[in-house]
Amino acid sequence: MTAKQADKLSATAAMTQTAHLAGLVSWERRRKWSRTDTARQLGECGAALLAHFRRQYPAARTAHTTQFGFWLREHAPAIFDRAHTTLAACADDDARARLLPSELL
Repeated sequence: MTAKQADKLSATAAMTQTAHLAGLVSWERRRKWSRTDTARQLGECGAALLAHFRRQYPAARTAHTTQFGFWLREHAPAIFDRAHTTLAACADDDARARLLPSELL
């Protein structure tokens, strides 16, 4: 391989990487918060969210401690819808991470 061919390959790789990064930025800008994203976020909140749920809704006991967001979506759709609305209104992941369990449920 000649130096000219190597330069051409590296320039193509850099252009491809730049185009890829631009595509990712564009996708993130247009991407909407989905119900699956909400279920995953609620599942990641873990023990604090589950404990708050059990205190606030003692009649709706759940033995599940994993996949709580998906359980909530199936068994308590009104609560899940409120949480989804709250999470979808947040500007970014940092704002979602700062939400308290009482704000989500």
